[in-house]
Amino acid sequence: MPKVLILTEEVGEDPCVDSVAQILQQQGAEPLLLPTWRYPMEIPIVVGDRLLLGGHDLQQMRSLWIRKLEPQFPEMDPTHREAARTQCAAALWGLLEAAPVFQLDPPETLKAASTKPSVSLLAARMGLSVPRMLVTNHPPALREFARTCP
Repeated sequence: MPKVLILTEEVGEDPCVDSVAQILQQQGAEPLLLPTWRYPMEIPIVVGDRLLLGGHDLQQMRSLWIRKLEPQFPEMDPTHREAARTQCAAALWGLLEAAPVFQLDPPETLKAASTKPSVSLLAARMGLSVPRMLVTNHPPALREFARTCP
């Protein structure tokens, strides 16, 4: 039975993931859901002769879907937290990039399109119709945007 590893938030919290998992099962595949918020504290990775993520050998997967990738870090000294986050993220991304399987939303695509503004601007430059949007932390801008929306 082919295996499909789905990196997601907490299992059972994403209706889209649940629907895809159900369809995969109906088509004879085994969906394996891995809640990425448990990385790095509860989900080990191994990059060496094998590529292991949470005990799953990525080389044995049919495919990999990176739906949600949000590692969580314990409380620690702020001077060490950013270094730990950076190193853990680099290890995880490196593992995913090395996986020799089909990937829906591969790491390089996710990194290139990691922000809504850059994706929207790229889509507009490519001639796609892009709805109005606003990304802000400025309340007056939000009020103005909301005022002008139908």
